[in-house]
Amino acid sequence: MSNIFNNTLKSFKSDITGEERDYKVNNAVWIYMDSLFGMNQTEFDKELQNGSNAAMAKFTTSVMKANGLDVTYEEVMENTTPKSVVKFYNDFFDIAFQADLKEAAKKAKAALATRKAR
Repeated sequence: MSNIFNNTLKSFKSDITGEERDYKVNNAVWIYMDSLFGMNQTEFDKELQNGSNAAMAKFTTSVMKANGLDVTYEEVMENTTPKSVVKFYNDFFDIAFQADLKEAAKKAKAALATRKAR
């Protein structure tokens, strides 16, 4: 199969496995979330709101799978800490939405400056 995409996906570095590697930020993570855990984005968000570290480990597993690693949820659960999976999750979304967040911050700053000028 030929690859029609010429874009370069953003990535982040993580040493969650004990060695640092790059993880591409892509949408394949949601295919794995669905196929492995039967979760779509809405269901995942609900589980996160319940404070579930298991949800973070499921997400971590799915990102690893989406990046070609042969890993199981059980392996992730046995070899990570709550802090490490939260950091992994945050690193993914920091990169995924970095431009959006910067733009929102720029707009908020401009709005504040406008209000102060009045």
